[in-house]
Amino acid sequence: MKANEFENHPAFEKMNQLKSRLDEAETKEKIELDYLDFYNTAIDYIDNKLKFTIPVLTLEPDLATITQEFANALAQINNFIGNNNAGHLNNANSNINSALTRAKNLPTPYSKGDFNFSKVISNFEDSLKQKQNILEEKNKEVDLKISQIEAELVKKDEKIILLNKLVEQKEQEIQNLNASFQNEFNTLKTNANQKFEEDRTTFRDEIDMDRDKIDAATDDIIENLKTKLDEAKTLVNVIGNVGATGNFQLIANGHKRSANIFRVLAILFMVVLSAICKYRTNCARAPI
Repeated sequence: MKANEFENHPAFEKMNQLKSRLDEAETKEKIELDYLDFYNTAIDYIDNKLKFTIPVLTLEPDLATITQEFANALAQINNFIGNNNAGHLNNANSNINSALTRAKNLPTPYSKGDFNFSKVISNFEDSLKQKQNILEEKNKEVDLKISQIEAELVKKDEKIILLNKLVEQKEQEIQNLNASFQNEFNTLKTNANQKFEEDRTTFRDEIDMDRDKIDAATDDIIENLKTKLDEAKTLVNVIGNVGATGNFQLIANGHKRSANIFRVLAILFMVVLSAICKYRTNCARAPI
């Protein structure tokens, strides 16, 4: 392979893309430290290997295989970032191991200083510190969220306590309203019963008075008629003449008829008053 073809080979571009992806904060946050350390160490090894590779002795299929394995590893890492499926990381390991196998076979001059182990250790320490920083930030975020949740829970508890107090107050108000309503209802019922009893007593007294007046008036009319009848009989006996007393007999008969009419009217009036009194008595005894 010519030198310019080697230097411009896509393997270097794909390797740099893989390095950039591994250096992103999201990648460092999601991928475990063991995987990150392996990926970075392997890529640094391959990078150093390529720097010391003899282009003229290098076969293009070897670089093409390394390029394809880098591309496959990058795709697997991107898939893991997207769906958190750990199987993608195992696939990326296989791809990078395959690239390592190819890189080990690249023709390089023998030298003890080909690979910088101090740099690898330093890179591991940097990755470890970055991972710790990320974890600390996550812990701070979690602590902040926990504090916020606890504050919200305290507020919710206070609201629940307040609502319980309001419910108790409303229950007490309802009980007071029920007691007040019951007292007012009993008072109104008692007053209504008393008023009804008073009215019934008053009406009863008035009816009894009216009945007594009617009875007295009827008795007076009857006594008056009896007096008139006695006077008529006396006149008839004095005169002793049927012809002479004929007119008085007619008058007496007329008074008798009037007396009978008044008796019937008095009896009807007493029946009506008795019916009214009985009806009001039944109404008074009816439940409210």
